Amino acid sequence: MTTKLESTVGRLTEWFNRFDQPVVMSSFGKDSMVMLFIIFRLMHKRIPVIYHGVPWEPWKNDFASGVTKAYHLTVYDYPPIMSGVRVKPERLEIVHRYQIGKDWGHGIDIPVNLLPPDKNWQCGLKMVSRPKGTLLYQWNLTLIGHKSCDVDQFDGHMPLKSDLVEMDGFPALGFPLKDWSDDELWEFIEERHVPVQHRTRYVDRKEIEDKTLNNDYVEACTACIDPRNPEKVFCPLVNREIDNVSASVQKFEGRAVYIGGADHG
Repeated sequence: MTTKLESTVGRLTEWFNRFDQPVVMSSFGKDSMVMLFIIFRLMHKRIPVIYHGVPWEPWKNDFASGVTKAYHLTVYDYPPIMSGVRVKPERLEIVHRYQIGKDWGHGIDIPVNLLPPDKNWQCGLKMVSRPKGTLLYQWNLTLIGHKSCDVDQFDGHMPLKSDLVEMDGFPALGFPLKDWSDDELWEFIEERHVPVQHRTRYVDRKEIEDKTLNNDYVEACTACIDPRNPEKVFCPLVNREIDNVSASVQKFEGRAVYIGGADHG
């Protein structure tokens, strides 16, 4: 663990010496919290943070707000440049693409894991129709807590191309935790008392079934934006059948540019 931490700090130190405008992209999940802890608590760096909150279920942002206050973070949010869906026979996700870099055509896709409508459900069509916008993206290094061992619910194993990915039109993308395993991450969390959502999101190193306070999940009806559905679908919002408008909804395909062996859709 000491060697892994030293390697991560060394990697970050090298990047901070090279790039003068770094930013952390954080979800405030366990990986992000380890990254934030290393940068802010161990290295004592003060750099801005990007957090794309959950506008539809604000209580899911409570943990992020608490850490923001405790760590005295400067946190920015901005709307996506594009929203739509990714779909395969057994799964549909809503995806928001957020601009990364000065070219509005480049972005990072952030999926929303969907739960069946229950108590606090949202309209999927309204979610993809949310306000959009471009940004004067001023940062030249974006730090992300993704690890090469991570497994995505849609794409499966998501190995990284490198710890530092540099491409035309993008700022450098840095993955300081690239080589960490989940067990190493949890050992660090427990040894260093890194704040994570114990009991409300994680129990015994695993995510719990109750997603009430998990900002990766949103309850939503996607009947009318799902291309797998028939031409007419029942809408619980208006309590009648409506047209399936999935043909007009943006489709996302492929995997992120920083994932090894895959192209961005």
